[in-house]
Amino acid sequence: MPKFTRYNYYSFSILLPKEIFIKDYPSNPKDFGERLRKSRMDSGMQIKELAEMLGVTIETVINWEMRGSKPRGSKIMERIMRLFEVPLAFE
Repeated sequence: MPKFTRYNYYSFSILLPKEIFIKDYPSNPKDFGERLRKSRMDSGMQIKELAEMLGVTIETVINWEMRGSKPRGSKIMERIMRLFEVPLAFE
């Protein structure tokens, strides 16, 4: 008589808020930098990846997200809007 092994696989999903796992996750963004950071984090993108996609430096993205500066020129804002599918009025 052949031996059979039984494998039981159980899986489940629990939705947990990102702020539990990610330090400084902006769950209620109040300005451009926080909204950009939240959009980037929600899409699973690293700062370096965003900088490369927008054609700017990592420091520039950090300045936008953390230091209160905003992109100069409408072309960058349009790229951000298309990338994250968000309204241009980020203010």
